[in-house]
Amino acid sequence: MSIYQANLAKVEEEHNSVLEISKILQSVRHMLRNRRNNNFLPLSVRKQLRDNDEGKSISNEFSSVSKACEDYLMEWMIPLEDFKCFEWMTLLKENENLKYENPLTQKGPGRKRPGLKRTV
Repeated sequence: MSIYQANLAKVEEEHNSVLEISKILQSVRHMLRNRRNNNFLPLSVRKQLRDNDEGKSISNEFSSVSKACEDYLMEWMIPLEDFKCFEWMTLLKENENLKYENPLTQKGPGRKRPGLKRTV
């Protein structure tokens, strides 16, 4: 599944923190749950199941495997709950860019205070 491959590559990056890994795993769990709740199957698989006599039972098996994957992932995420108190340390939310204003380039008494400026 592409869900696993793309996110596994993110987890295997060199300088990930525990919080970043936890966030990635939560994202995977959320995607799995959504796919299971929406009975997601790729179109090519749906077509083959429609043509198969046992398509309904196979579809139910896919759902149970998806549930097992989600449960397995939840079990592995339990130890990461101890680090939830540090989530405040991840200051940036997704799709949020910050730009630092250099106070040395601004002159005069009306100079702005240095800090982070939110840009969109």
